[in-house]
Amino acid sequence: MNSLFRRIAGCLLLVGLLAGSHPLSAAANSGVTWGDPVRLSDPNIEAGQPALAVDLSGVVHVVWSQTDEVALRPVGEGDTIYYSSFDGENWSRPLDIVVAGQGLAAQFPEITVTPNGYLHLVYGTGGTVSALMHTSVHVRQARDIYAWSKPSAIASPAQGQHSFVSDSRGYIYLAYADFYTKNINFLMSKDNGETWGRELEVSAGLQRPDEFGIYPRLAISESGRIHLVWNVLPWPGRLAYYTHSDDDGQTWSEPWLFDSSGSSAYRQGFGPIVPDIQTYGGNQVHILWDGAPTVERNHIYSLDDGESWSQPTIVFPELSQTGRAGWNEMAFDAGGILHAVSIIGPLHASWDGLGWSASQDIALRAYTGDGEMMRIKVGLGNQVHVLWLDRNVSPFTVWYVRGRSGAAAVAPLAIPDPLPQAAPAGPTPTTAPALPEPTPTLDLGEPEENIRPYSPGKAIAVGLIPVLLIIATAAAVVIKKRSAV
Repeated sequence: MNSLFRRIAGCLLLVGLLAGSHPLSAAANSGVTWGDPVRLSDPNIEAGQPALAVDLSGVVHVVWSQTDEVALRPVGEGDTIYYSSFDGENWSRPLDIVVAGQGLAAQFPEITVTPNGYLHLVYGTGGTVSALMHTSVHVRQARDIYAWSKPSAIASPAQGQHSFVSDSRGYIYLAYADFYTKNINFLMSKDNGETWGRELEVSAGLQRPDEFGIYPRLAISESGRIHLVWNVLPWPGRLAYYTHSDDDGQTWSEPWLFDSSGSSAYRQGFGPIVPDIQTYGGNQVHILWDGAPTVERNHIYSLDDGESWSQPTIVFPELSQTGRAGWNEMAFDAGGILHAVSIIGPLHASWDGLGWSASQDIALRAYTGDGEMMRIKVGLGNQVHVLWLDRNVSPFTVWYVRGRSGAAAVAPLAIPDPLPQAAPAGPTPTTAPALPEPTPTLDLGEPEENIRPYSPGKAIAVGLIPVLLIIATAAAVVIKKRSAV
């Protein structure tokens, strides 16, 4: 679709909104009641980027990177991945589910839960040739470090953060920045991460020699359409693209340049960076990024599954010129209200189809830090879960807060049982020919279950028999000699 048609469609979309025809104009109350924040990581150890997922039963799953071996600082942002879960009442004890080998990192963890009850984790090994490693576990067994599958490399060499999501079919999708080609690559698995399809370059030919693609983000519509956004750098952000695929990533629409630093809207030294994307139902798509004029949070949306887009509006206006600190993430509740979070507070705002609410500091009552690397998910319809990294004071720590929106609650669903364990790889066993019973060459004694209890007295008595025989023999010899004399 050309840019002129997009602009015309966006204007028509805006007219429809002003006329009150928007399908979400009667949406539920967008207010959220927040609890107190909770620190999840060790306050004495440096933590890194966290990630968040919620399963169908409402259990919250959290991972983060951490630097446990300070003396052996890896080529990355952490050497260990920790896991903890929240059942609505209590948090589990953090477990070190991944420990990097010497000279490697365990960084940028991303998790997703598939409908069959499996929690999937992808993380990077650090350095310029960072491999992306995949491991998984059934959610019921996630608190057992030995239940997680052995990590396996699925992509390399990755640069920076990656995006990792799943859909209602249980398919899992990965997008990452390739260090060597400077392109955004895509791959997916249809069998619970056992195998991965052909890797595809999505952004080839879109950047100049001094530019590189980075910061990809994925979202999946109920229609099955895959949506992808990413940045083109160098710093502070030069281009921002969107594209979609209707055939499981085999082909992609012509990338749409939805923002660029060359726009007159930007002040000198600023540019678009870290776009996030979110879908709702079969037709809504939303993009939120650090945009014009000085990294204000800009929002656009589509009501036709990414074919046409609205004009940008600013969210969190108080964040003007406050800097870049990871994605401004979004999530929908069951009432169709879009929730977004951003840095500093952390801050929360919601969109009801007509506009954005005022920003709210969601952890003010018990937290005085500086939130970055925000994550947000909604579970059970109205449970809003927010996770972030406090980088105000070193060592950095991971924090969490839960809110309740005005949407109706959704009943928790039962988690399916774990899949049967696969048989060990190897040749198919055959029936061996019958062989004669071997002739024993050495008597090793009775089977263990037939051995009688040990009796010290009996052992001593048995041991004395040969001694008594020797004494008796010697005495007989002496008596015989005396008789001869």
